[in-house]
Formats: sequence, structure tokens, C-alpha cells
Amino acid sequence: MKHTMLCLALAALAINASAQTILNHDLNPGSGQDRSSAPAAYTPFNNQLYFTAWLKDTGYELWSLDTAVKPVLTQNIQPGPDNGVVRPKANFPGMTVVKDAEGKELALYFFGYNKPNVPGQPKNHTLFKYDLTATPTPVIPALGTGEVMAADEIVAVGTNVYFLVSSPTDGTYVYEYDHKTGVHGAIFKNNITAAGNLTAFNGKLVFAEKDGMYEFDPATRNTVQITTFISSGSAGPDRFTVLGNKLYLSHANNIIVYDGTSAPVKLFSYSYNNSNNPLLHGPYYTNDKLALYKNRLYLAVSNPSTSMPQLTAYDFSSKTLKAVPGQAYFASRFAIANNTLYFCAFDSTHGVELWSYNGTSPAAMIADIWPGRVSGFGYNMTSFKNKIYCTGVVPDTTGGLGDTELLELIPTTTGTIINNVFSAIKEVKTYPNPATTAATLQMNLQHSATLQVKMVDMTG
Repeated sequence: MKHTMLCLALAALAINASAQTILNHDLNPGSGQDRSSAPAAYTPFNNQLYFTAWLKDTGYELWSLDTAVKPVLTQNIQPGPDNGVVRPKANFPGMTVVKDAEGKELALYFFGYNKPNVPGQPKNHTLFKYDLTATPTPVIPALGTGEVMAADEIVAVGTNVYFLVSSPTDGTYVYEYDHKTGVHGAIFKNNITAAGNLTAFNGKLVFAEKDGMYEFDPATRNTVQITTFISSGSAGPDRFTVLGNKLYLSHANNIIVYDGTSAPVKLFSYSYNNSNNPLLHGPYYTNDKLALYKNRLYLAVSNPSTSMPQLTAYDFSSKTLKAVPGQAYFASRFAIANNTLYFCAFDSTHGVELWSYNGTSPAAMIADIWPGRVSGFGYNMTSFKNKIYCTGVVPDTTGGLGDTELLELIPTTTGTIINNVFSAIKEVKTYPNPATTAATLQMNLQHSATLQVKMVDMTG
């Protein structure tokens, strides 16, 4: 019997950060103002990038794209003008993908409306499922009296989907939907609680309540309070961010790290001036205030000389913070593509800007993607197949403020170099191993990279 084993040879592309191409995808073409498509909730599924959009003329829609063609309409979820869109708070995830034990994608879940928009009546959110075999369909027809899906956060742990529900008697609590059985119900409900920050980590659901951090194990059905926090006003811990094999969160100007086994510990403290624009940069308005890039942790830290939150790197070896050269203020919404760190920043002159950083040269502004705006940049950014996708403003040809549309950044490749990027690999699985006729290679990376896989037999 012939057996094979897999060996990896990895290649990364060298990118010139100053040479970029940005494409505007106008999903709602036409003249006049308020033609925005407001794309949000970017989520990879079935080797494509899915996202929601709202078109004033046609309503709330599900779109998809791959990098070879323009975005295409997958399904009009709620037809009709002025139906609005389920707009997640800033960068909170609005879609999630359930997977089986081997990592195979089973279905895409997202929020939608289960009844037409009626003036004077509240919209009723519901959970939609899309598994490529049929049009997206609602899977939960109704909740209890007065209970409404918060439509802010949704996350999958294995084949279970978790989201938030608001209730006049129980506050905001955590709800579960089982993809396999369709069974659904509350898993965390404790009077007027303020649950949130849903995050999948180590096969468990981690979330916050204003007095602490909790962990729910779908296998044992147990919920454990991991730690407590001294609340800052009515707020608990800021957004959780999973980077590598650890979970990070900020709370009261401290960065706290949790490895899934021992108790969370403080990594370091920092200073942050949030007074210039609290709505845009407050703790509840983005879940990507942190980035792990080239073995450093990046975040916005107040520069003592300017009192402005500047892009800053934390070095794990020296345990020190060092500001990144370049006037990138209020950095957030990080994404990594082609071994380059991309993020949004803003100033009072340009509004929201798209920046890049290669780890050595000063951070560089690529484009002003939200001209003149200093608030309201409420959508996320992602990397997909070594390109960057985000929401920006396309100028209105009639002289209006412009419309929010999908922007695609294509880094210009200047050549190919061979790098040792094994440190970027988070996890590699090959099954079955040894293999006879076929094998599956499953790989998780710390950041996007172009890889080359080589297969050899036992003799080399």
C-alpha cells in the first residue's frame, strides 16, 4: 500500500504599499443623493465573500463576490423601498458560518426581517439561513412576547449559532440556535442583564456581562464566569478579539489576555484619549481595535506630545510600547493582506482614511475613503484572497455628499520572494494521515499569505 505525506513550502508576496489600486463597486447606480448601498457584515463562505447591502429602491439584500468578477446579488431578502438594513453596530459581526467537526462549511446565517416594513411599527428581526441549496429562509418565526433579536452580534461555535435577544423583562441575553436540530432557546438570561461581546474561542462561546466575562461550553452545557471587572460606568469589558491562539480584550485602559485555560491576566496598561470623537471610537463601536502583526500587538495609544491616539505597537519580547511613525490617529478596523497591515484612521481634515503599514517604514495613507466625515463610519473592513474590502464614500456626481459603497483595494505586486512564514501558521491538520488515495489539508494562518503546498511520497 502506497502512503503519502504532505510537506509545505511557503512563499509570500512582496508588496509595495505605495502602489495600490482602489475600485469602487456602486451597487446602487443612479443619479441623485441617497443611492447608498451601505455594505456591511463581510463574511467568507463557499470560497466567496458575502455581505449585506441596503438599496433604497429595492430594500435589504444579500450579495456575494469572488475576486475575479464584480459583486452579484444573491437574494433580495426584504423587497421594497425604505425597508432599511439590519445595520450591525459598527463592526459587530452580522453574519456567521457554521462548520462540522472537520471544518466543512455547512451554512451561512445572518439577520433579516420576517415581515414587511410598516410605518409606525417596529421591524421584527429574524435569523436567516443560506446553505446554497435554496434561497435564504428565516429559521425562527417568532420569539416570546416583547422579545426582539438585537441584530447586533452573531457567532457560530461548531454547528450552533449564538446571538442576542432584547426583552423588556430580561434585558439583553444570549440565545442559541442548533443548526442540526433546529432547536433554539436562551442559554444566559438573568433579569436585567447586559450580555454581549459574543466571541467563539477554543470551541466555546465567550461573552461579557457588565460585571464580568463568561464562557459557555456547548458540549457540557455549562456557563462559567471566568473573571469579574470593575465596571466603567455601565460598561463592562470592551470588545473581545481573538488573535492567534489567545483572546484579547481592553478594559479600563488595560489589555487583558486569556489563553482558554488559566485565568485572564493583564498584559499591559495604556493611555487613550477618546474625547475627540467618542461615537466613532468608543469601546462599543468596533471589535477590531487590536491587531496581531509580525509578532507585535497593534492598537491606538495616546501620544503624550499630541494627546492623540496614535498607532502603537506592543513588543512581546521587550514588553514595551512604541509609537509607529506616521500620523495615523484613531487606528482601528485592522485587516492583513499580502503580509501588510491595513487599517482605518481619521483626522478632522480628511475624515476617515485607509492606511497601510509594512512593519518597518512609516505608516502611509493610501486614500481618503470618507471625505470630510469625522463620525458615522459604522462598517467593517476585511481581507479576502489578498485583497482588502471596506465601506467608503463614492462622490455624488450631482454635488451631494456622496454614497456609501463597497471599496476594493488591490495591492500591486512587485515581485515574489521566499519568506520563512511558518511562524504565521496557527494550526495545520492533515487527515487521514497516512493517506492512501486522498487527504485533506486544513490550515489556519495568523494573517493572509500566498502559500505553495508540495506533496511528496515517503521516499521524497
